[in-house]
Amino acid sequence: MPPLRVRRRRVAPIAHARDRELTRAAILTAAEEEFARHGLEGARTEEIALRSGVTKGMIYHYFESKEKLYEAALEQLFTPLLLSLQQFAAPEAEPLEAFRGLLRRILELTAERPGVPAMLFLEVIQNRGAYYQKVGFPAL
Repeated sequence: MPPLRVRRRRVAPIAHARDRELTRAAILTAAEEEFARHGLEGARTEEIALRSGVTKGMIYHYFESKEKLYEAALEQLFTPLLLSLQQFAAPEAEPLEAFRGLLRRILELTAERPGVPAMLFLEVIQNRGAYYQKVGFPAL
């Protein structure tokens, strides 16, 4: 008796819609952690992919290169600091109060995102602040 053939029905693929912004945010969060630990030089995109739950190719799809990802992570980190600088550096601001406000904001940001100081220092040590200008952050 010949073997029984089972006909398999084709099932339409389930639409797998990825939320672009959530994916980008997950990559940036993982990148911030990796860059805070190792800086641009030592960070591994494989580790960022693993932490963010995407493939390494997906990282390059969103950011083109490790350097562009680094720039985006720095920009994400520095945007709140730049806003604070602008707020506290107003010409009418009392200098001591402006300094206290800025320092308070830096400490709050550091508590929210512990990678801030490490990325600041690693950027200076490894890259001599070269990426600060690329993301519009004044050299420290």
